[in-house]
Amino acid sequence: MLLNFAPAILSKRLAELNVSSKLYGLFFALPFIFPIVSAVIVVKIMDRIDSQLLLWIGKLLMGIAFILIGPSSYWGFRENIWIMLAGISLLGFAASFSIIPLMPIIMTEIKDKFKKNTSNYIDTASSLYNSSFGIGSIIGPMLGANLNSYYGFRVCADILGHFAITLFFIILVAGNFWKVFKYLKQKKQTIKNYDFTFGRVANESSMDDALEIRE
Repeated sequence: MLLNFAPAILSKRLAELNVSSKLYGLFFALPFIFPIVSAVIVVKIMDRIDSQLLLWIGKLLMGIAFILIGPSSYWGFRENIWIMLAGISLLGFAASFSIIPLMPIIMTEIKDKFKKNTSNYIDTASSLYNSSFGIGSIIGPMLGANLNSYYGFRVCADILGHFAITLFFIILVAGNFWKVFKYLKQKKQTIKNYDFTFGRVANESSMDDALEIRE
């Protein structure tokens, strides 16, 4: 959603600032160039770093990017086309950190429900991934256009930037809470299995003792 806000309002904003045609092209090219760079980085480090952590990094970078795109009136930035260009570049760089880790996260969360049917498991994960991206592509431009019409470009960018940073903290807290919950659930199941096994072994031992006495 946050990645798709720009096409709806950025063009109008650049026209208001009388941006040259060369810079105009850069504003729409860089958001697609930098994801290539960050995608290579994300793919290389995914084996060593948890996908949740990569998602956190992505949301934090996106928040900073929107603050620069404004540039943020809330944080006292002056209007500067180069700060905006740095922000839109950072937004493109953050894209891979926000998109690529989603698929393994979804697959990890639903795999227990599809132990017997691997093909359904992959299809469901793919459907959820593409649906979430599609919904974001619909909401993003609409949200961006409405916020821009009510509050102006800079305040709109501030709202989206702080929203992304809020998401960073929500995912941080919720992700850790979910991990703790899953760990405790797994621990509880392990204890149940242990008690069940212990009881079965104990009963077998009692029966053996009884047979020995009878003999």
